[in-house]
Amino acid sequence: MMVLHEGGIMMSNMVNHPSADESVIRFMNISKSFGKGRDRLSVLRQVSFEVVPHEIMGIVGESGAGKSTLLSLINGMEVPDEGEILIHGRSSSGLSNQRLRELRQNSAMIFQEYNLLRNKSVFDNVALSLRLRKTRADSKVMDALRFVGLDHKGKAQIKTLSGGEKQRVAIARALVTQPAILLADEPTSSLDPGMTREIIDLLKQINSVFHTTIILVSHDLEVIKALCQRAIILRDGEVFDTIAVQEPAAQWQYPDYAEQARMVLSR
Repeated sequence: MMVLHEGGIMMSNMVNHPSADESVIRFMNISKSFGKGRDRLSVLRQVSFEVVPHEIMGIVGESGAGKSTLLSLINGMEVPDEGEILIHGRSSSGLSNQRLRELRQNSAMIFQEYNLLRNKSVFDNVALSLRLRKTRADSKVMDALRFVGLDHKGKAQIKTLSGGEKQRVAIARALVTQPAILLADEPTSSLDPGMTREIIDLLKQINSVFHTTIILVSHDLEVIKALCQRAIILRDGEVFDTIAVQEPAAQWQYPDYAEQARMVLSR
């Protein structure tokens, strides 16, 4: 296994990456609803798209557009009502419990509210990802903390950290398992502009150094512009558009969020 050096640290290169001509993720006519009968709510309808290796893909849309549900479908926490999802060329449908665990272990999640254990140290929060897999490697934990610039905070309690530091711990916790796919659900929404810039730069570094495929959900169009190569715009559970971010586009008046997103991201 190749070992990469970055800023004086050593971390193993991400594993299980697909070949250059294989999609990492492919959604084919995916629909998803919740509830039953008259309370049934259709969240995603006939959604199709693909994510290529090492890409940073943005997912944007108003609240209720289906963004978080889409992430849950990628990591196997939800299953579609219709359609098929391919992860590294393999269908996620009808998997055994073991294969489903393997699918989830190939990806990691970063949350808006960090999802850290406040009564544990920084080190223990990062190590938790490995312990859940019944492994222990203190050197990997320290490498991950060093990568995000927090190796000096290993013994600190989570409650003593700033918002930006907490998100760095959450990123280190995701990074320590060496995922091929990193899912980020509004990772900068609780941060000030300075901390937002630092997290954007860190995610770019992860993508560049480890070739990690990143799927980013954000309401902040400027974050999407700064980080992503392409963006999927969801509107009312459907794909309104998939665009190359910052690609030149014609000027027009936009009546709603989806039109605004296409305008801002493509100019």
